[in-house]
Amino acid sequence: MTRLSLVFFTPLVLILIFRLITFSPMPIAEGCEVNKIWNLNRIENFSGLTDGLDSFESKKLNKFIINFFMPIVLINSQILVDIKCIDQKDAMIYNNLRNWKGQEQNLITGSFSQNIDLFGNSVDITQEIYEDGGELVREVNIPKNNTGKIKFFYREID
Repeated sequence: MTRLSLVFFTPLVLILIFRLITFSPMPIAEGCEVNKIWNLNRIENFSGLTDGLDSFESKKLNKFIINFFMPIVLINSQILVDIKCIDQKDAMIYNNLRNWKGQEQNLITGSFSQNIDLFGNSVDITQEIYEDGGELVREVNIPKNNTGKIKFFYREID
């Protein structure tokens, strides 16, 4: 195997491994259909998420590992799905690794608050989802902490 083929196949194999490890079938309710699907393109200020969690103040090594590797894993595994239902209830769902999360309302026009259990620490988080320049942006904020918004940018799958 030449060096060039190693350079080509290594990223390909890593992406396929991430996709296989984090695969979970999309939960679609009866009477609903998929309207649009987006892949996670990039993440800005992911460290603001772990900075906002009190449990990481004393665990510097864990914080560094999560801030470095978690965005790479999420970018290669996360998708966001817009679902339209017959009863006029729209839903926006996304997967965090193998777990699907979402809300039974149209999140494109508003925001919602939820209490999530992330890395063993339950925190109030607000989210807003909107379209910006052809990308879908999911802004996550931890209101109790001044860590700045974490932005997830998604590109539409054609």
